[in-house]
Amino acid sequence: MKTLRTAFLTSGAAASVLLLAAWAMPAAPQEAPAHTPVSRDGKYACTDTEGNIQRALDGALLLATDALTHQGGAVQSDVMFNWQMTSTTGVRGGLTGKRDVTVTIQVVK
Repeated sequence: MKTLRTAFLTSGAAASVLLLAAWAMPAAPQEAPAHTPVSRDGKYACTDTEGNIQRALDGALLLATDALTHQGGAVQSDVMFNWQMTSTTGVRGGLTGKRDVTVTIQVVK
């Protein structure tokens, strides 16, 4: 019984030392959030793994908006652009039951 109690107390002390060491470590530097780079051909694509075309379209539009808002390092507060859907593709079935839908849009000048 004494051996069991000693082992328990030793493991508790070791865990406390590890937690204290982790808490005392300096935090990792925060990186600036990465923004979507502006596409050369103006195309942006997003895939929804549940087969929802609207969510895939919203994702592609969000990527285009982010890229155009942060274009050239300067932030434009009210970006507006014309776009068209250039393709909608998907994968369905298989052993894993895939339902991927990919929507690609192109920003129209």
